[in-house]
This record gives sequence, C-alpha cells and structure tokens, in this order.
Amino acid sequence: MLGPTAVSALLLGTGIWLSVVVLRLDPPSFSVDRLSSHIASAQHHLEVDYDFSLTAVNPNKVTTLWYRNDNTAKLLHQGMTLAKAAKVGRPKDGSKDAKDFNLLLRGGGHAPPKAVEKALRESKEGALALELTVEVPVHVHMGVVEIATKRLAVACEMRTAGLGKHMHISLQKCRRSFKK
Repeated sequence: MLGPTAVSALLLGTGIWLSVVVLRLDPPSFSVDRLSSHIASAQHHLEVDYDFSLTAVNPNKVTTLWYRNDNTAKLLHQGMTLAKAAKVGRPKDGSKDAKDFNLLLRGGGHAPPKAVEKALRESKEGALALELTVEVPVHVHMGVVEIATKRLAVACEMRTAGLGKHMHISLQKCRRSFKK
C-alpha cells in the first residue's frame, strides 16, 4: 500500500511527464504528393480547380493525432489567393504513423495572374512559385485519452513546372506549427 507521500509523488511525476509530452509535441511533417489542375468553364475568366494529395507523418511515438473537420486551405501565387478549399477530405491511414489527405481547392471570382494562366495552357515551361496553406484542428491522444486540442498550421512552398496535365513539382518545403 502506498502512503500519501508516495501517491503525491507519483501524481506529480505523472503530471510533469504529461506536461513534457504535450509541451514538447512536435507537429507532423507534411509533403505534397500530387497536384493536378482542372480548368472549369467560365464566361469571363479562367476558373481552375486544384486537386492536392498530402501526406502527414506523426513524429511522436507516445501520442496519436486525431484530425478533425473545420479545415481551411488556400493556394497562393506571390501572395494572391488562387483558390480556396472546396473540400478537405478526412485523412486516410497511410503507412505507420502516416495520414493521407485529399484537398480540392476551387478558384474563382477573379482571373489568375498571367504566369498562372501561362502555366495552365503550356506544358512544363518555366518554374511557377505556389504556396499551399492548410489549417486543421487536431486532438492529441495518448491511447484513448485526449490530452490536448491544437490547431495545426501548414504552409508548403512549391515550384512547379507547368500546371497542365504534365505538371511536375520540382521543389517543395513545408513548414508546420501548432497554434494556440
């Protein structure tokens, strides 16, 4: 039988351990696996849908992340919004500790910049700078116990060769962080 001092020490140790796990929680790493564009019909300007596949890998061995709805996503070119999330799919299990996301972003409301129009109409000529930003709420779990709720922010900077059907992502760098 444990005495009151031992129980207090055990509870304090458990509390400190949980705090360290939650406070030192690393956000998952992200990569853009696929990007495709589909030109929708528009009378006055080009409307484009962008379809993305992302993979998130959780580096934390003690915790699991449960991704929730209420996601936001935008595609930008030099700070200008090209498209916003029309549909952010629920993540699917990939390999161990990995989740695969599908995002459909819909452009509209304005004509895309000339560089984007050119990349859509021509194949692989020149590099086009794009940035994909995604925010998603996550519940941090240890087993079935939820220990925290955080908002995950991801920004992937990419260079693509064209945006047509022969599009290729030549360079990408994804930054990620947890917001309060």
